[in-house]
Amino acid sequence: MDSPSTGSSPSSILPAGTTTIQATHQVVPSCPNHETLDPNKAGESSEIFCGLCLERQETDKTFTVESCKHSFCSGCINRHVSSKIKEGKHIVSCPGLEDCKSVIELEACSSILPKSIAEKWNESLFEALMKEQQWKMCPKCTSYVEKTRGCLRITCRCDFQFCYWCGEEWTEDHRVSCQKDEGDQEEED
Repeated sequence: MDSPSTGSSPSSILPAGTTTIQATHQVVPSCPNHETLDPNKAGESSEIFCGLCLERQETDKTFTVESCKHSFCSGCINRHVSSKIKEGKHIVSCPGLEDCKSVIELEACSSILPKSIAEKWNESLFEALMKEQQWKMCPKCTSYVEKTRGCLRITCRCDFQFCYWCGEEWTEDHRVSCQKDEGDQEEED
């Protein structure tokens, strides 16, 4: 049998009586990680394609990041948020496209998170706020206090007096013994 030449058409190499089908090459764009499948077009129920687990999920089992509208299955968001909180993060970014800068809010997804993760996230958000606002905790009753003006001597609502800088109990000679830089003390007074 002769081998076909490179210039011959496909129909010249096929046995007589074979049906040929003309095919065209078409580029199909990759599916974004938050594709919503339209039930009116596809004849299916409303689903999303989760870019994290690569599975289709019913929309009632999904979570949408409000600020960017990326959607994922609830299980993947649960695992994503849980891993970030366990890593010690208090700001959880959208797991969508690499350049997505949206943030997932605790209030938006707390219903799909385990209670322990939601509580830990809430605590880490509060600690970040406390640090940002420079609030201090009373060493006696553990209430949080904010210094808005005046000296470093704080009187808590429990009547305990402590140094706002170092947290030690305030005594008459504390100003001298506090480890805070003297220049900073003068600015505070």
